[in-house]
Amino acid sequence: MAHPAINGTVTYLQSSEIIGPTVVDVASMITPRTIIDSTRSPEAGVETFRREASSTANVFLLPGIYALGMGWLLNNFRKNKAPNLAIDNGSIDALKTAWNNSGNVDDYAKNIIENLRGAVGTEEARALPRDKTGKLSEDLAKAIKEKSLHKLKAVEEDAIKALGAEKSITLHGTGTNMSTLFKNAAKMHENVFNKFGHEALHDVIEGMKNLNVQKTWLGLGIAAGIALGIQYTNRYLTKLKTGTDAFVGLPHYDELKDKSESENAPEDKKKNGIGLFAGKVAASILMAYMVGASISETKHPIKAFKIFGNIPELYKKLEFKGKIPTMNQLKVLIGTTFVGRYFAATDGNELRESTFRDTLTYLNLLIIGGLISSGTAFALALKNKLNPSLLFNGPKLEKEGFWGNISTILNKMSQKSMAEIEVLKEADTTKNILKGIHNKSYITGIVSSCLALGLVTPWLNKHITNKLVNKKEEQPQNSNTDGHKSVSTTQTGNFNRNMKVVQSVLGDFGSSPGDGVKRAVTKEFVYSQFFAS
Repeated sequence: MAHPAINGTVTYLQSSEIIGPTVVDVASMITPRTIIDSTRSPEAGVETFRREASSTANVFLLPGIYALGMGWLLNNFRKNKAPNLAIDNGSIDALKTAWNNSGNVDDYAKNIIENLRGAVGTEEARALPRDKTGKLSEDLAKAIKEKSLHKLKAVEEDAIKALGAEKSITLHGTGTNMSTLFKNAAKMHENVFNKFGHEALHDVIEGMKNLNVQKTWLGLGIAAGIALGIQYTNRYLTKLKTGTDAFVGLPHYDELKDKSESENAPEDKKKNGIGLFAGKVAASILMAYMVGASISETKHPIKAFKIFGNIPELYKKLEFKGKIPTMNQLKVLIGTTFVGRYFAATDGNELRESTFRDTLTYLNLLIIGGLISSGTAFALALKNKLNPSLLFNGPKLEKEGFWGNISTILNKMSQKSMAEIEVLKEADTTKNILKGIHNKSYITGIVSSCLALGLVTPWLNKHITNKLVNKKEEQPQNSNTDGHKSVSTTQTGNFNRNMKVVQSVLGDFGSSPGDGVKRAVTKEFVYSQFFAS
C-alpha cells in the first residue's frame, strides 16, 4: 500500500485544510447515513442529508470565514485599523521576536531558521544542522522578498528534509507546523513589518492581538449559534413540505403526512412533555461534560466544567490559528451542533437516536478514531518487526497501565507525516513498509468510521425505533365498556382510508334510519372480506 498514487492521495487528504476533511466526512458519514435513512422514507433521507451536510459546512469550512468577516467589520469601527490576518497571538509574538532581533528581512529569515525546533521521534526538540541554516536562510529571505509561494514551498520541503520534522515545530516557544510557520512569516513581513516602523510596531501588534480576541469570540459565537439552530431549520423545512413535525424516522411516517396537524396522535408527537425536556437536558449535560473534559484534558467532572468559566484559559484553547478550525474549536462546535439536535427533537425516539448517534460520533472524534488508526500503526509495525517510534513523534510508552498508555497515545503522541517518514535515515525498503503502514492506518480509520458511524449506527437506530414503535402498537389497549379493544393509530388510519374505498364502490344509498343501518352493515362486511387481515 505504498504505491505513489496512494501516497499522494493520503498525503493530500491529510494536509489539505478544507478538501481533505470534507471528502472524508462526505465519504464516511454523509453519504452512507443518507442512503440508510432514505430506506425509512424520502423525507428521512433528505433531512439526514441536510443535517449532515449543513453541519459539515458550518463546523469545518465556515468558522474561519466568520472570524475574518468579523475582523473586517470591527476594523470599520476602529480609528486605527489593525491588519486582519489569520495568525494566532502566539505566532505573532514569536515572529515579532524574530523581527526585533533583526534589522532587515535577511536577518529576520536567519533568526527564524536558527531558532526553529522540531520534535523527531522521542526527541522533544531538535535544531536544524548548522551546515544547512545558511542556505535555508537565504532561500527563505528570497521567497519573502519576492512574495513567491512556490519558493516558499521549496524552502518548507528543504527544511523538513534537514530537520526531519514537519508537524511538531516550535519557534521561540510557540507551537506550529512547518507550512504554517513560513506562510505566517511571509504574511507578517508583507502586512506588518514592512509597513510599520519600530516605533509604531508595538501598537500595531497589540491592535492585532486585541482584534484576534474579538473576532475569535464573535466568529465562534456565530458558528455556535448557527449550530444550535441548524436542526430546527431542518425540521421546519420538512414540516413545510409534509404538514407534520413528527419524527421522520417513525415507521408509520407516511400515514402521519396524510393527516392534519390536529389529527396526529399524542404518542406520535410527544411535544413539550416534562420527561422529554428532562431527557434533552440530561443529554446536553453529558455532551457539555465531554467537550469540557476533552479540551481541558481531564476526566474530573468539576475540572471539566470549570474550563468554561476560565475565560483567559478558554481563549488560549479556542483561538484561531489559521483559516480552518483547530481541533479544540471543532470539539466545541460539534458538541454545540449535537446539543441543538437534542433540543430540536420532537419525540423520545428522535432524542434517543440523536443521543446514541452523536455521542458515538463525538467519542470517535476524540478517542475511538485515533486509537484505531494509531493501534493499527502500532500493530503493523510490530508485525513487520519495526520499532513503532519510527511512525510516531512523542514520548516512549512506559508501563503506565492500559489507560495511562491510551492517554499518552491520544494526548502526547502523533503519527508522523509522509514527509517525515520520507526523510528518515532508513533503507528505502524499510521506508516503503512504513509508508504502507501509514496509509493502511489512515484508511483503516476512515473505513472504521464509515462502518461504525455511517452504516451500523443509523441501521441500529432504524431497527430499534421500528421495533419499539411496532411493539407498542401491537400491545392490547385498555378495553372499552363493550369489551372491545381499541385499535392502534396505524390501524385506525388504515381503516379510515380503506373505508373510503368501500364507500366509493357502494356509494351512499337509502335515507331512512333502517337504510343507514343496512348501509353500515354492508360496508363493514365488504371491508372485512377485502381489507381486514
